[in-house]
Amino acid sequence: MSDIAGKIGVATPAVYRLYDGRQDIVEAVIRRAADETPIVHAGTDWHDAIEQADANLRRTLDDYNGLGEVLLCNPKLTVHFARQLQGLSRALEDGGFSHQKSVAFAYVAIGQTILRHIMEKAFRYMNPDRLNVMEKTGPDLIPFLEKAAEDPEGALDGYEAVLLRYLEDRER
Repeated sequence: MSDIAGKIGVATPAVYRLYDGRQDIVEAVIRRAADETPIVHAGTDWHDAIEQADANLRRTLDDYNGLGEVLLCNPKLTVHFARQLQGLSRALEDGGFSHQKSVAFAYVAIGQTILRHIMEKAFRYMNPDRLNVMEKTGPDLIPFLEKAAEDPEGALDGYEAVLLRYLEDRER
């Protein structure tokens, strides 16, 4: 609670008086994170717009530890980043994408940024000495993690596909 209090600029006991419950605190922090995330301006070259949106969101995810995980577990909370999504989609539209494709691409790009941030963070803190404990989770995990340590970008692509398929199946 002291971390939250520090982020929103109040004393720790005030957090309990200001918010009704944990979810209210989580949403307040997410709103603040979204408010602090720069917006890509319409008219920006679409290549630059994608890079800017990615860099802007990554900075926010770095500044707010655990934000990526919260957004991944509860995608509805990404609504607080609607202005950033709209800015990117407008820049894509200005670059020649149709409205529908620009919105879809912007949404997928933001989701990819969140997934990559989480996975890169996980690989950064991987402890090779404990890999034998993880072996019980599946025969492919150890080779996957070893490959990920050598080539995080390549390993992320395969893991991302598996994770997205799992999330899609869960929605059905």
